[in-house]
Amino acid sequence: MVSEPLSEYHRFAYIFAGPGVAAGEQMRYLPRRLVSAVPLPGNDCFVLDGQLAMFNVLDGNNNRVDVQLTDNPDVVKFCRDSFEAAWMMATPYPQYQV
Repeated sequence: MVSEPLSEYHRFAYIFAGPGVAAGEQMRYLPRRLVSAVPLPGNDCFVLDGQLAMFNVLDGNNNRVDVQLTDNPDVVKFCRDSFEAAWMMATPYPQYQV
């Protein structure tokens, strides 16, 4: 998910991602304005091996202050379902207009 217009960092990341996408990596962009009604985890979340959710908890300066891990099946499913919903709404890299 990205805020629009893209920040300088995200414009750089968009250009930098090009070779990875050309090599087969799948990447999509989803403007934040489109996800207001989508249930999403409150912190950055990664699902590992489909069975573990990892949350990065950041402070007001974007410094990590905690890493939370859970194997609670309901939490892991929530994270997977949230990711899938966002992925389906997002624009594939080649079609996204910077």
